[in-house]
Amino acid sequence: MAKYRNALPQLSDKFFITTGGLETALVYREHVELPCFASFDVLKTEAGYEWMKNYLSMFANVARKYDVGLILESPTWRASPDWMRKIGYADQDVATVNRKAIELLCDIRKEYETENCPIVINACVGPRGDAYNPTTKMSIEEAQAYHATQIGIISQTNADMITALAINYPEEAIGIAKAAKAVSIPVVISFIVGANDRLPAGHTLKEAIETVDNATQNSPIYYMINCTHPSNFEHVLIPGEAWVSRIHSVKGNASKKSHAELEKKQFQQRTILFPLDKSTHYDKYLKIVLGDLPTIDERLLNFIENKYPRRLQSIRCISESRNVRKIYSNHIFPILSDDSQWSTKSDAILIVYVIFIYKDLYSPQPDHFANEMKTLKNTLIIKTRQDKKWLDRQYYYDGRDKRIVKPDELEDMMEDPSGSIDEELLNRIHGSMIGMALGDALGAHVEFRTHAYLVKHPVTDFQEDEARGLKKGQSTDATSMALCLANSLIARRHFNPYDQLVRYKWWYKNGYMTSTGRCFDIGENTSQSFDEFQRRQESLAKDHQIPLEQLDFLSDYHLLANFNVDCSKIGAAGNGALMRLAPVPLFFHKWPIHAVEFSGRSGQITHGDPKAYDACRYYGALIVATLRGESKEQLLDNEFYVKHKPWFNGKRLHTDIEAIAKGSYKQRQGYDGGIRGNGYIVNTLQAALWAFWADENNFEKGVLAAVNLGDDTDTTAAIYGQLAGVYYGFKKLPENWRDQVYAKDFIKCVSKWIVYEGNQWQPEEPTHSTQQSKINQKTN
Repeated sequence: MAKYRNALPQLSDKFFITTGGLETALVYREHVELPCFASFDVLKTEAGYEWMKNYLSMFANVARKYDVGLILESPTWRASPDWMRKIGYADQDVATVNRKAIELLCDIRKEYETENCPIVINACVGPRGDAYNPTTKMSIEEAQAYHATQIGIISQTNADMITALAINYPEEAIGIAKAAKAVSIPVVISFIVGANDRLPAGHTLKEAIETVDNATQNSPIYYMINCTHPSNFEHVLIPGEAWVSRIHSVKGNASKKSHAELEKKQFQQRTILFPLDKSTHYDKYLKIVLGDLPTIDERLLNFIENKYPRRLQSIRCISESRNVRKIYSNHIFPILSDDSQWSTKSDAILIVYVIFIYKDLYSPQPDHFANEMKTLKNTLIIKTRQDKKWLDRQYYYDGRDKRIVKPDELEDMMEDPSGSIDEELLNRIHGSMIGMALGDALGAHVEFRTHAYLVKHPVTDFQEDEARGLKKGQSTDATSMALCLANSLIARRHFNPYDQLVRYKWWYKNGYMTSTGRCFDIGENTSQSFDEFQRRQESLAKDHQIPLEQLDFLSDYHLLANFNVDCSKIGAAGNGALMRLAPVPLFFHKWPIHAVEFSGRSGQITHGDPKAYDACRYYGALIVATLRGESKEQLLDNEFYVKHKPWFNGKRLHTDIEAIAKGSYKQRQGYDGGIRGNGYIVNTLQAALWAFWADENNFEKGVLAAVNLGDDTDTTAAIYGQLAGVYYGFKKLPENWRDQVYAKDFIKCVSKWIVYEGNQWQPEEPTHSTQQSKINQKTN
């Protein structure tokens, strides 16, 4: 039943915000192909549905944070019969799509609405024709009949109201208003206005509003203006005039330019010509528009169509491939966007276009073609990362010695994200990263001490470890490897096991991300995995005649897809898989199914026992649930696994891990009750959860309890710190300890990037990548 249909709260004095920018975000930020600009089309996949929910929930979160109302708008602007037929949907799909979209909004309202944050479910409808070019117009009766289908369906849902966006002539607005009145649902009419303060059909805003009101007895509850800059209409809004008082809302554009001007300017500024050798001039050329698929200049299409009609069809087939779009958007566009890379870097899609076009167009210069193809193929395999180079392995010379740049020495190089950061989310993610480092540093100097020793000499604060050259607050392998993992995620903007192994190898061989400039405290299973990884790299270099030192920057799809990243020996179940986990669920938390699977995979590449895979999946799920606002009681519920089973994608937990999930760690006697913080991942997981369960909502108490269990003290405490840190947040961690953590500024910067890049990430369809497809096959 519609909650506010008979008493819309935005008609009071309360301030309301609305959603916006949906199609722009999908097309230009997410590089999603929207047929006919129909955003509802993404709802047909599970990943698209989850993306839409996350995107709209951002607005709900803002409204709740500032105690304002929200008009939550459905992605159904194009979900009317004509448009859906154009896209390929059947007539019966109109009802299914509109109902599904409203159900999504209701789920968001249920999660975010409070007494001070009323959320109105607003069903969006759009014009039958082109919003910017009304070449054909309907009569009032035709408009009413056409829109009655979608509006009638919406009226039977829990939608509170309807808004008709981007309407460009009065007759269609009147038909919409009459159709809404016939089924007793409130309607808002939103007109689109051009630079001359007129609708595209030529009416002034005043004429349009007065015409609709006169024809419908003021049926619309109010009017809006959308898709235009305020400078296009503000001068005609004279206070006191009756028609002006009917305008209650504006959803404006940030730019003063028309859509045609914006498209032309963007095209001119973001176009380059092929060949990559810009010093060579040709009469015919391949045009590449940045931010879109490479497109062929029209003269080339005509040339190819006349001479090679079957080849043209091949090119078109490639252009329409979704995989090609994803490859281009995620991997070629970043290169082409960098002016300095055009002459030296390329990728698979450019090779495809060269093969189809280049040879025939430039056959008079076969030597030039052959040389350029050779250059392209050689540079195809290896790419230099385009940004965040401070996250790569860096060196400096101290006299004669070459030394690794440590995390605390990167402050002059590192950069914060340029975009906005959710401060509360940062508090949680920063808390997890620092919480892990705190636990690691607190337990470092007593690693492998027995419980009996620590009963007599309990740890209460940071201490130096003279034997390993550690100062107070300096961390060990857990934090170093977690930083390697975090750096990979934010540099590659994705889950890339190969790149993770590269950075772990840098840590192992070169001291990358260490607090002392050298690797120490590495476990046997872990070192064996990295040795095996390097052996496989050497074999690849030999087989493909690639310099070994360049393989750390491998980007070729086929080589990556066929490289086996599972480097562990059979049965490896050490806790090294779990101690570095946190960055993965922190980065992917908006997508729980992916976060849980990637958590398991992050451990599996070095620890091949199923118990290691499932320990990471379960602990990753706890971290995700914490970031999504679940209480401690919910996290420690013996039914947590059962209640979150969809996150585990149909793969049941190992019985040893499932026993922990059912509460085996809840031992009042702690160590005397069988809790052990040793190197076996099952025991360490149990010990970390015991410390969280028994900490009486006090991080200091919990982390010291984890350390004082004895044995693998730093690892147990680091694992506790990952979950407890995200639960309590950075601001609630002991301040005197926070200030002593090694490389605290670097860790904060990395935390910001996890928030920023994690917020941008979304799954690829139908799989994450060729490599990820193979990964999933291995774990099923």
